[in-house]
Amino acid sequence: MPDTASTATQDSSLARRSMRGAAWTYGGAAFVIVGQLAYTALTARLISPAEFGAYATAQALLLLVGYFTLGTVGNAVIRHPTLDRQVVGSGVILTIAAGTAVAAVILVAAGYWAEIWRSPEAASLIRLFAPQVLFTAIAIVPLGLLRRGLRYRAASLIETSSVLVGFVIGALLALKLRTAEALVLGQVANAGALVAMSIVAVRSQLSLSWSVRDARALFSFSSQVSLQNLGHYLNNTLPSFVVSRSLGQTNLGFYSRASLLVGLPLTFLAHGVDKTLYPIYPRFREREEECRRMMLDVASVATTLVWPLFAALAGLGPLVVEVLLGARWAPVAPLVGPVCLYAAMNFAYTVFTSFAESLGYLRQIWLVQTCWTVALIGALAVAVRGDADVRAIVLAAAAIQLAVHGLQIVLLHRVKTVDAIGTVRAEVWAAGLATVWYVVTALSTHALSGSAMSVRIVASCALVVLLSVATWLALPHLPAGRAFSRRGIRITWQLKAS
Repeated sequence: MPDTASTATQDSSLARRSMRGAAWTYGGAAFVIVGQLAYTALTARLISPAEFGAYATAQALLLLVGYFTLGTVGNAVIRHPTLDRQVVGSGVILTIAAGTAVAAVILVAAGYWAEIWRSPEAASLIRLFAPQVLFTAIAIVPLGLLRRGLRYRAASLIETSSVLVGFVIGALLALKLRTAEALVLGQVANAGALVAMSIVAVRSQLSLSWSVRDARALFSFSSQVSLQNLGHYLNNTLPSFVVSRSLGQTNLGFYSRASLLVGLPLTFLAHGVDKTLYPIYPRFREREEECRRMMLDVASVATTLVWPLFAALAGLGPLVVEVLLGARWAPVAPLVGPVCLYAAMNFAYTVFTSFAESLGYLRQIWLVQTCWTVALIGALAVAVRGDADVRAIVLAAAAIQLAVHGLQIVLLHRVKTVDAIGTVRAEVWAAGLATVWYVVTALSTHALSGSAMSVRIVASCALVVLLSVATWLALPHLPAGRAFSRRGIRITWQLKAS
């Protein structure tokens, strides 16, 4: 029989390591978010909405082709049962070859993509993105090695530093050029710094060895996951495409800024969970009961801590838009709330997808994704036929995302890796808490709308702090607090006695 005490000690150690990893990951994310907000505030005042529309079109292609660089070879390295120089070398060669091929495709396809999106100005921007694709591909295996070794601090420092390098270079170029080319060149600098630092960090583990067997195994897993991620991308991009085709490039520019304001925290919060827990999930593969408890704890903590943040951003949307983007971006304000709702649902969906992927439930992911695509296309078609505005299009996408997440929970419950009832109960508690945050912040925004900007900012910040303190004090009585307690993590002085 397994040693129960030893298993409990091991799980507690993993929980603590994951908390330290999360601290490093989110600490780095905090610096990035502050830098991104400053970067956004500056570039929004230097670059026109039409230029941002062209930039959004170029980014759409970059994200699309990025899935063909075999970026998930890094995940294959993380979950590989044994790792030697041939496995690593095969992964390096695969990603370099894929990155080179995709960069060439970008140069050829730029004009066609811009024409499809009815954004001719985007063609030159797309071609400038080619070096970034190659640099990012080369960094895939080094970053995977860092995370496999649970070297969270090194990974966080490298990723944070490279992003900040990109912001600085992009900002300096924006001051001079006043065009979206500055934004693209900033991202190229980011990728260059990332690949240089990640290679230095794991240089003793890297090689250019080749094994057909290892390459086939890496490619088989990575290609499936990359195609699934491509499906996620297409579904997330469909609302943008509908806005561009039916409402024009200026509306796309407004929607892209709302998506950036909300997508920035979404990306870093979701990726933070993924980067921290992806190497840990497989360690529970053979213990069904503990796997269900672990995933219930993850869902409880993640939604309770993250959903209120999106709710606060939705409630404070008009103030955030005015402060960061300026008066000419006022049409963005009504879009922030619906985009936050979509982001909250997408965050939960992403957490469970990462879990399913790490355990190899790829068929389930395909099924969920197919249902998502069909339902989303139908909902958006109805919205367009009804002459819906941008807000209605986003709300339709959010409703579909909620339904898809429910399907996800049901399917994982059927294979006995998720406790569906417990998960839904925990998410309902998190949703209730988020609703309180939204109502309080929205009422505050409305009440202070006629006050001076400085008063509104100070009052809003103070309100968020008070809500945070109140939530922290209430946490021991919520499912998330009990999850921390089960993992031996003290969250307040009240738990010290236990």
